[in-house]
Amino acid sequence: FHALAWRYARNYGTRMEQIVGTAKSLDDLGEDLGGGVYEAEAAYLADKEWARDAADILWRRSKLGLQVPDGTADRLQGWLDARQTHNADRLTRR
Repeated sequence: FHALAWRYARNYGTRMEQIVGTAKSLDDLGEDLGGGVYEAEAAYLADKEWARDAADILWRRSKLGLQVPDGTADRLQGWLDARQTHNADRLTRR
């Protein structure tokens, strides 16, 4: 947990509060999509920094591309795609 908090502080500074919010445990950050990239961070990057795909998150935003295990990009992209579909469905129903 300390390594993740350090990475968030180093990468996001005071904006890390927008990622962590009221989380009291790693479970509160959502699913680990691979290599310590949790749903809360991915959602922050998509919503606030306009990241649109896994490559953008792993290489441009978080700089974790070389450090995450194989399959992380695919899991992350699947999560982003599902989230985008869910959000589009919500807007359509309004």
